[in-house]
Amino acid sequence: MTSMQPILGKPQTGSREEKSLLNLKRISACALVVLLVVGDVWAIVGMSERLQVNPLLFPILPILAISGLVSILPLLLYITYQGEFGKLNPLYPPHYFYLFRKVFRAFLDNDLKVSAKDL
Repeated sequence: MTSMQPILGKPQTGSREEKSLLNLKRISACALVVLLVVGDVWAIVGMSERLQVNPLLFPILPILAISGLVSILPLLLYITYQGEFGKLNPLYPPHYFYLFRKVFRAFLDNDLKVSAKDL
């Protein structure tokens, strides 16, 4: 984790700047969730239009839906338990993949039940 430097700077602990930085990260995570949901809906609608031409593409629809949920779940947990993730910024790809690994490792270790202490 030493190479994962925060992309938005380093404010002092407990300062007003730190709180605004956490809010900025929360807002950016919410925006990323919205973009992923819109992209997933767009892909599913586009695939359903192609199903009228080629019905053999039907097995792709559940794969699209599951991949959309799997990509959004770490962000939702980041928004909920932001204090547990320290200086991670979900817009920075290495941070997002670290977040993804950490969340799903906690899911697998705890029978799909995650709380703040598990992260």
